[in-house]
Amino acid sequence: ELHRVILALLPDAAVFVFDPGLRYRLAAGGALADAGFTSADFEGKTIREALPPELAEQYEPHLGRALAGGTFRVEHR
Repeated sequence: ELHRVILALLPDAAVFVFDPGLRYRLAAGGALADAGFTSADFEGKTIREALPPELAEQYEPHLGRALAGGTFRVEHR
C-alpha cells in the first residue's frame, strides 16, 4: 500500500518490488505507460523473463545488492 501512495505523489515515476528470487511482485506507475509497458509485462516474472538479456545482466547485481540491504542508483532513458 505504501508503494501505491508514493506513486500517487510521484505520477511520473515507477515502483518495482521484487521477491528474493528477483521476481517482480509489483510494477506500477505512470513511467511504465510512458515507456510503453503495463504492470502485466513485469508482475510475476523474473527479471530474466521480463527484460532483454543485456538489461537483466546489468540490473541483476544491483537488485541483489539492494535485497541484501544495500543501495544502488542507475540512470537510464
